[in-house]
Amino acid sequence: MADIVKLAEVITFDPKQDVYVVAADQMAAVDQMLREIAYETQAGYDLQETHALLAQNIVEPIRQTVPYVEMYGMFFAGRSYGDLEDPSIPIEDIPTVAFETHRDGRVMFVRANYRWTRPEFTTYDTGIEVQWDDLRFSGWNHVARQMRYATEALARMRDADALAVLTAAIPAGQADEVSGGVLTRASVKALLKEANTIGFPMTQCLLNSGTATDMAEWTLPTGQQMPEAEQRTLLQNLFLANYGGCDFYTNPHASTTVLYFSGPKENTGWHLTRGGLKTASDVDIKNKADYHAIYDQDHGWYVGNGYNLRSLTITA
Repeated sequence: MADIVKLAEVITFDPKQDVYVVAADQMAAVDQMLREIAYETQAGYDLQETHALLAQNIVEPIRQTVPYVEMYGMFFAGRSYGDLEDPSIPIEDIPTVAFETHRDGRVMFVRANYRWTRPEFTTYDTGIEVQWDDLRFSGWNHVARQMRYATEALARMRDADALAVLTAAIPAGQADEVSGGVLTRASVKALLKEANTIGFPMTQCLLNSGTATDMAEWTLPTGQQMPEAEQRTLLQNLFLANYGGCDFYTNPHASTTVLYFSGPKENTGWHLTRGGLKTASDVDIKNKADYHAIYDQDHGWYVGNGYNLRSLTITA
């Protein structure tokens, strides 16, 4: 009798590609499963034909929600730690003392100092329950869809914590507002000018996909003409990918009233991770269900330079 093929062991999550895949070393097990299916249906077995037939007979329901893509990681530089490593971040006390002197004066020395901080870590987990009858009538892709929804839920929780750290780190004087209910060119220009004035230019911005379309109504001062490439981009996308040296990134899940700006993420702060993402599965023969759990990494966020962050709030 052939070994039982457990789909939970065959199908794995690839975090780099953000997809669920069949491991290369498990393809033989999948082929064996297809052979058994073909034998039970007395249909014979052809590897290529049966693989194609399996794919053609899986009809997925139309997704009614927008896939969630993690947003606020763009503002933090990533850094990973092992379970036993010390996640310490140095904070430099910069000496800014100089002295007026004369030719015979004695040199006065100052010494730099360092402090260390260890951000608090948070972890998340989620799980799904799959009834056997659901698998009978929906196919094996049912599990993959539910697992994707679960991983998106984890991403939402990570984003919520990252946004809280980001918002708290923005200095009060760098949280600008624009009235009128629309995003104006003048407000963005003023924000970018303020950032350049203090020596921390903004290089990236996150905003809602709908809010970005306000750029289509921007007008330039008399005598200035937008380059042809930018005009084509504005007509096709209804927003500019770059303005004033700042790249604009859109996401339908971003706030419709608040835009977040930053300089290079390496000059802003860290997103610290410890350990690795883990999964586990179990079978309950009494309740006729499979259980799949996802245990996320430990996550921590730290902003070391709030001057590298700004926000723009659109008010009525």
